[in-house]
Amino acid sequence: MHECQRVRNLREDADLNQVQKEVVGQADLCYNIHQCKIHEVVGLMNFDEQTVESISVYKGLIVDVRRDKARLHNGKIVDREVVEHPGGVAVLPLDEDGNVTLVRQFRYTVMRDMLEIPAGKLEIGEDPEECGRRELHEEVGLTANKFDLLCVMRPSAGISTERLYLYLARDLEFIGLNPDTDEFLEVIKMPLAELADMAVKGEIEDAKTALAVMLSNQLLSDNKTV
Repeated sequence: MHECQRVRNLREDADLNQVQKEVVGQADLCYNIHQCKIHEVVGLMNFDEQTVESISVYKGLIVDVRRDKARLHNGKIVDREVVEHPGGVAVLPLDEDGNVTLVRQFRYTVMRDMLEIPAGKLEIGEDPEECGRRELHEEVGLTANKFDLLCVMRPSAGISTERLYLYLARDLEFIGLNPDTDEFLEVIKMPLAELADMAVKGEIEDAKTALAVMLSNQLLSDNKTV
């Protein structure tokens, strides 16, 4: 059976634990039929590029930047700029009433507030689920008895190595906020249905939040349960 079809069948069976096992080892695979179709098509072609030269141009607190030369499949040498990122985790916390806990925080890169689900950077060698649970506690003061992987996404594969794990957290318990000293957040709650409507209308600019909302809403609609 084709890999995409196998994962699609797993999704239809709504076995989240099994799906999680499948996806952890396949970082670029999301539960999306269209995504599977893309993999089916691209998988027939080989456009691999080989690194010829790599030069470090910047070492930062979070990211490093390098400038490479790569050989295309036709032999041509081209320049490639790569932002090396350790990866991250984002968690959509959903309570029994269908409400999502989010944070509103100022993002310096866009110079304004953004509405987002709790998220954070992976430490070297850190387990993604442990990172997600830590961020859930620190940012919104919650712990979850159910913690399911929705997908693993590449936010900007054209320039960055970042891999972002998206989780759905349920059966929540408030255990107290534990924010970083340099992190200023406003914690808010909104119905998942309202957020899904906003995502469809393009009103959620943060990519990880929009995708997690849409995947969670679809998953729960398919299974008719919270």
